[in-house]
Amino acid sequence: MTGVSTISVLIKQGDDIKCVISTKFHLVHINMY
Repeated sequence: MTGVSTISVLIKQGDDIKCVISTKFHLVHINMY
């Protein structure tokens, strides 16, 4: 059980990191135009 919950937490953190990265890319694109 601990292994499964750890994996799900890692996946959730990965999604959060993707959201942050995509947001930063959006801000960079807005600044470029």
